[in-house]
Amino acid sequence: MSDVSPVPAPILALVVAPLTLAALQVAVAIALLHRPVAESMRARGHASWRVADTLLTVPLLTAALAVACGAANRGLARLAWDLAHGRPWGAHAAATAAATLGALVVAAFGLRAVKKLY
Repeated sequence: MSDVSPVPAPILALVVAPLTLAALQVAVAIALLHRPVAESMRARGHASWRVADTLLTVPLLTAALAVACGAANRGLARLAWDLAHGRPWGAHAAATAAATLGALVVAAFGLRAVKKLY
């Protein structure tokens, strides 16, 4: 029998805040990617290239970044929660590392596709 206390995890700290931060991180990444892509597309004759157009052309990168940021943010929040309450944390940390690294590999392929496209 484990002596882990049955303290429920707060949904705001472990789900809402990390996912909101992940959405913000992905928005910043897309905004940074938009400028070079838009310049390239304007040079090809597309006069009105918008951020929405950039989002539609890089779905693999966008999805992978969302998963990577969400996994990392939630994993760090969970790690902090586990450490603060004296709970075992190894399994959560390993799962977070695996999910984040897997998503970053997929994001690298998405970025490679963007480089080939533009």
